Amino acid sequence: FFLNIDNNPIPLLYHRFLLNKNMADRTPFIESALNKSRIDKFVCVLNIPENIKRINSKLRRDNKSIQLDTLQFSVWGAVVPPINVPAVNARFGGGNMPISSHSHPEWTPLTIKFHIDNLFNNYWVIYQWLNILRDQEEGRYGVADVEGILNYNAPPEDYQTTLTIYGMDEYDKQIIEWKYLNAFPTGIATVEWNEQETNEIPSHATFQYSRILCTLIDRL
Repeated sequence: FFLNIDNNPIPLLYHRFLLNKNMADRTPFIESALNKSRIDKFVCVLNIPENIKRINSKLRRDNKSIQLDTLQFSVWGAVVPPINVPAVNARFGGGNMPISSHSHPEWTPLTIKFHIDNLFNNYWVIYQWLNILRDQEEGRYGVADVEGILNYNAPPEDYQTTLTIYGMDEYDKQIIEWKYLNAFPTGIATVEWNEQETNEIPSHATFQYSRILCTLIDRL
């Protein structure tokens, strides 16, 4: 079936159209009925601070190095936290009138989901990041410099980074991005074994950040 508007045939089966209220200016609004965002169309770019990249090694696996490639290929999910600007009540005429607070509450932590690989290398990356924030053996904070000497008064930017989540279209092109500024991990999920299950072990890490920047990306 086709709808003919200004000699332009439009298939009704695949498109919707909108008409103005006065019905005189009939401007079709073309939209595919299948043009919906999908939950698996995303890319998560998890940048690692330079101080942690220094111990990256593609060949060596030991307690003093990490393998960043294992993390890149294992991320399978993420949750974009809610963005809220709550209202407040202002006294007016013996009652209350809701107005914007022009502020936001504390940001909800960002959750990054991944499957633990068979050597726990991706788990180790997040663990080492957390270990900088609080050393599990010595119980204190310290960032190593180029020569491996710990700096116990390192500024926050030495362990913070920018995380980016891209929303993708049906052709795997980036169409929107969320940037999480000054992000750092605050925890990693429990590891659960179950001899009755044969699936990969799922896990997730939580990150705190200072703010979110959301931007549309031109598809052209």
